Amino acid sequence: MTAEAGASEEKSRKAAETLATNENRFNRLENLTKGECSAVCRDLVKFRVDIIQSIAVMLLLQTGLIAVLVKLL
Repeated sequence: MTAEAGASEEKSRKAAETLATNENRFNRLENLTKGECSAVCRDLVKFRVDIIQSIAVMLLLQTGLIAVLVKLL
């Protein structure tokens, strides 16, 4: 009887863990729809702008380096 009780207790524990995990997932999804998604989108746009600015700076530096090399020739 103890083996059956232990198995039943284990099943109950796993069911409770699954329920808690599902509730956690639902809460995270609910938070995403409430505004976290817009924060993520803002971060992505900021990251994109940072990349574009970095490329622009590299192009300016490259142009300056080419101008210096041309003057040296």
